[in-house]
Amino acid sequence: MTTKKNKSEFFKAYRKKGFEETLDLLGKIESHCIKESKFFEKFAKTPNMYMNEFYRSKDDLLKNNFISYSLDEKHNRIINLTEKGIQLKKAIDEINKSLE
Repeated sequence: MTTKKNKSEFFKAYRKKGFEETLDLLGKIESHCIKESKFFEKFAKTPNMYMNEFYRSKDDLLKNNFISYSLDEKHNRIINLTEKGIQLKKAIDEINKSLE
């Protein structure tokens, strides 16, 4: 039995600082995946972005299957933007573009 999600659950997650920033950062990478340490470096180098913001939104991103983790052949953790995350990123970009 599936549970019906409250319509405002998306907005609760989306409003968390770091949610859109994480989608943007992973969306700019051609393969939509990056080694976790490189992700943290890029996140830290981006103006006005802090690692706490990622950690605040990480659980929601994982729970809703927008990002996932995997291991590469050297057992490094890889952060992946899932297909669902790619679709969400495109939808957010379209909404933002229509508001310009």
